[in-house]
Amino acid sequence: DGTVFVADNQFFSETSPKPASRLLAGAPDGTSRVVATGLKVANGVRVHGAHVYVTDSQLAVADGKVTSALFRFPVKGENVTLAGDPLKSAHLVARFETAIRRDPFGADGIVFDAADRALVSFFDAGSVVPIALDAAGKAAKEEIVLPAGILPSADGMALDAKTGVVYVADPRGNAVHA
Repeated sequence: DGTVFVADNQFFSETSPKPASRLLAGAPDGTSRVVATGLKVANGVRVHGAHVYVTDSQLAVADGKVTSALFRFPVKGENVTLAGDPLKSAHLVARFETAIRRDPFGADGIVFDAADRALVSFFDAGSVVPIALDAAGKAAKEEIVLPAGILPSADGMALDAKTGVVYVADPRGNAVHA
């Protein structure tokens, strides 16, 4: 309907403690609303059906691993708060734990393929994982299509619906891969 969804990532904020990242929606009439707050490092955003999906690239860092996640909210949602532990939220689709190679950032970009799978890129791992979703919108099955380490990094993604080709931004490699 022309609404633009934005991951308002507050990770780089100079304020201490850092404010929570949020998911915002801007309507064509110029009004805006907060869809969700309480994210740590909001990043990739994609509307699919009646929901908007957002990756959180860094919920926790410990023992050489980064925990990241994929969340979903109703497109018409407003002022949803991920209070306490976001990993226990009803809005959680999938939780990921990946080894840190260089930068502690996990789940990043997101697109949906023709099979209705969510393809999620993992920044530091340089990988892409397709995730089949069940009827409740939760991760049902994961399989790696682009294994970790093939790309220097995997950031945002775009999908050409006509060809099925996924384009992956690779900032470390100064490249875009198909």
